[in-house]
Amino acid sequence: MNVHKKFLYAIGFSLILVMLISQCASALKVVAVDSRMFLSVALCDDGKVMAWGEGGGYASSTPVFLNISDVKSVSVSNGDIFFLKTDGTVWATGGNYYGELGIGTEETTMGIVQVIGLDNIVAISAGTDHVLALKGDGTVWAWGNNRYGEIGNGNVSHSQPYPVMVDGLANITCISAGYRVSMAVTRDGTLWAWGTNDNGELGDGTNVHKSRPVRVDITDVKYVYAGQMGEIIAVKNDGTVWAWGANFFGQRGNGEYGKDLYTPTIVNGISCVTEATVSVTASLAVTDDGMVWIWGENQGGIFGNGKLYGSSSTRPVQVSGLNNITHVAQGWSHAVALSDDGTVWAWGDNVKNQVGNGAAVKNVLTPIMIISGNSPKDGVPANNTLVQSNPTYSPDMTPSTMPQQNTGKNVMWLIGIMGIALVVLLAVFINKIRKS
Repeated sequence: MNVHKKFLYAIGFSLILVMLISQCASALKVVAVDSRMFLSVALCDDGKVMAWGEGGGYASSTPVFLNISDVKSVSVSNGDIFFLKTDGTVWATGGNYYGELGIGTEETTMGIVQVIGLDNIVAISAGTDHVLALKGDGTVWAWGNNRYGEIGNGNVSHSQPYPVMVDGLANITCISAGYRVSMAVTRDGTLWAWGTNDNGELGDGTNVHKSRPVRVDITDVKYVYAGQMGEIIAVKNDGTVWAWGANFFGQRGNGEYGKDLYTPTIVNGISCVTEATVSVTASLAVTDDGMVWIWGENQGGIFGNGKLYGSSSTRPVQVSGLNNITHVAQGWSHAVALSDDGTVWAWGDNVKNQVGNGAAVKNVLTPIMIISGNSPKDGVPANNTLVQSNPTYSPDMTPSTMPQQNTGKNVMWLIGIMGIALVVLLAVFINKIRKS
């Protein structure tokens, strides 16, 4: 092979390589998921956010992109979505009944708005109608509904429409806002709680509300999650799971129904847990081998075992069909799971399209893939729908019924194909010249 031909082949292979790199770089990867009630969200590695289900006045039967970018964390409440941007600011969209948008008033607002007075935020957590934010200096800030003292500044009021610092907390590493209750974990594993205590949420053995943080009777806590109706679950550094609070359907994992727990109790039958979540009907946990476990009531098919009702368990059982899972989230009676390759799975109740598969079915009884780990960045499935149910609250959803074309990717494919054709044609041409 002469020098000219080698040169031409090198050009062609280089163009092919560029084409393949461009295609790989254009793949979408989900890095986090969250869900509450009937709304779910997924955060992509490029800082974009997708949502599906119903909440904030809009509904979508499949994932659609929201009109926001540069997001590094997202949290969902019953009808609002909160975004933590890479610059440390917090943004919000949805209802504002108790000032939970953090704009200083309870007035209705359109679109995505910035929460006032916050910077250097490293984590956010949205409860039913109040929100927590963790600053880089380890302090916690709160706003929204304060009828039970969930803001944590010693006051009780209808609302707190802008962020204020929670009293007496420092060196916080994990936060969680739930149904009118707030939780925070310190660097040494101490757990603090404040707000409502109707069902023993504060874990102090009483049912007395607290408007300032009190210490929960548990140590060495790594992670805590406050549910949607007074359920609390925590993971210790040793991988054990502890639960307390409301226990309507056995989601506390202690073998009992209906009896609330006023102090933390270990959940038997599961270990090596990295993350856990709890809702009205059931609890979910991820173990370090990537498996998902569930216990509680099998409403809407949330157990993922092919059955709509029945087969409930007050002890942990494995959800089949899921592997390499890193995160789980759940709404009222549906669940969302994220695998390590960015694939998103969902199952359970689908009356509000919260499973996100676009199908008009009330229940999805086994986990199904909603977003592929190698989806193109220029759009999720093209059959997406966006139905405006109430124009008062707009999360600025961008429907993907007509996905925008990724011009850069198409150009690189064209260049690559042209490069191959050019190599072949020139090689043939040079070969003919040599023979003539």
